[in-house]
Amino acid sequence: MTEPHGINGILMVLGVLLGIALLFFGYRLERYIGYVRATGAMGLLFTAVYLCLANPEQLLSALEGSLGLSGLARLVINSPNALHVSLKVAAIVLAIVWGALAHRFFPRISESVSMLIVYVWLSALVFITGWAAFSLVALPIAALTLCIVISGFRICYTKLFRALESAIFGSLLISWLFTRFYYLPLWIFILLLVILGASGCVAQILFLRKKAKDQNVMSGKETA
Repeated sequence: MTEPHGINGILMVLGVLLGIALLFFGYRLERYIGYVRATGAMGLLFTAVYLCLANPEQLLSALEGSLGLSGLARLVINSPNALHVSLKVAAIVLAIVWGALAHRFFPRISESVSMLIVYVWLSALVFITGWAAFSLVALPIAALTLCIVISGFRICYTKLFRALESAIFGSLLISWLFTRFYYLPLWIFILLLVILGASGCVAQILFLRKKAKDQNVMSGKETA
C-alpha cells in the first residue's frame, strides 16, 4: 500500500510507541513530558511568527478556513529556497534549546506559557477547520475561554489533569497516525480516538488511585 506523504514506516512505528507511552504511562513520564510540552510550544510559537512574517495573507486564508489543516501544513513545510530551509532548521533548533532551558530553570513559568500557546493554537483550529467563522475578535475570546476552563481544571485537579492530558494527546497521535498511514475515513479516526482515549484515561486514573492508596498506607492513614 502506498504510504501517505510525510509518513513512512519508521515514523509510524516511532510515533505509535510515543503515543502508547503517553496513553498509558503519561503521568509517570511527566518529568520528560514537560520538556516535550515546552519545546513543542516554542515550535508552535516560531511557526506562527514565521507565517506572520513570510506569508501573512496565506495565514489569514488558513485562519478563515479556506486552506484547511492540510493546506496549513503545506504552507509551513514548503520552502521556496535554501534560505527558508535554513531559517526553519534554525528555528527548530532554537525552539528545542529555548524550550528545554526554560523548562529546566523556570518549570512553572514554562508550563504556564506553553499551555497559553497551546490554548491559542487549539482555538485557531476551530477556525482553520471551518467550524466557526474567523475574526480578530473571535480568536482571543475563544483562546481566553479555553484558557479559563482548562486552567481552572488544571489548578484544582493537577495530577488528574496531567494524566488525562497525556492520555488524550497519546490517543490523538495514534489515531491520526493510523488513519493517515492506512488512508482510513474520518469515522475510524473518531472511533479510535474515543476507544483509545477512554482506555488511557481509565488506566491512568486507576494508577493514580493505587498510588494515592499506597501513599496513605505508608503514612498510616489507611490500612492495606
